[in-house]
Amino acid sequence: MQKLFCLLVVVLFVQAGVAQNKSIDIKGTVTSTTEEVVGVYVLNKTSNKATITNLNGYFSIPAQEKDTIEFSAVQFTNKKIVITAAILQQNNWVVALEVALTELKEVVVKPFYLSGNIATDLNSLTLEPVVDGRSLGLPNQNVKTLSSDERALYSSMSGGPILSLINALNGQTKLLKKRVERNRRYQKTMRVKRYYADSLFVNELGIEKDKIDLFMWYCEFKDDFQVVINTKDQLKIWEYLRKRSMEFKTKKIGVQSN
Repeated sequence: MQKLFCLLVVVLFVQAGVAQNKSIDIKGTVTSTTEEVVGVYVLNKTSNKATITNLNGYFSIPAQEKDTIEFSAVQFTNKKIVITAAILQQNNWVVALEVALTELKEVVVKPFYLSGNIATDLNSLTLEPVVDGRSLGLPNQNVKTLSSDERALYSSMSGGPILSLINALNGQTKLLKKRVERNRRYQKTMRVKRYYADSLFVNELGIEKDKIDLFMWYCEFKDDFQVVINTKDQLKIWEYLRKRSMEFKTKKIGVQSN
């Protein structure tokens, strides 16, 4: 009887240990006060499993206590969080990300460089040209509606020399340029995706249908992707996607939708 009791105690301890080490799907939402939260890369660095957030910043990823989760995107500062028991108990884990701002060099204005005459001093400063549809490289610039980021960039640089100077010094223009460039890259990636039917990704590349967007996102952040797609050669682009698909399938990358 005593041996049976000891055996039961051992079994219970083993089961408890297994339960503690079992991964569960953590559901959460990435938030930001200024930036879009779609496409944030969520990586469990302990298990090497990953996913990306949807349009609302929602994500779901397997994890267990003491796992390290990393959140990364070009517009945000990378954030690493160690999973705790409290996080595992939450129905919706909210993760606030900080915008990645490039630190600007200190601007020192020396009095003997200035005359005191605003018009004269502004003429002596070198300002970047005003950004318009043509300088942004937009097709049909006379009729195309600019995106919200492009309009903001245009406003920051076309509000007169004084406002343009202020926005250049405080980093606002530089930040908007980065956002416009990021959106351009995303639009290019989606255009490449539309070159080919989903069935080609599934049947020829072996990419699951619900992972096609994630695969394109994976390619977008490769250094040579922009060079290849700028050729606009669909055969060359397809060969590139074929090679990258073999890399992609060896990685434990997944995506969930809300």
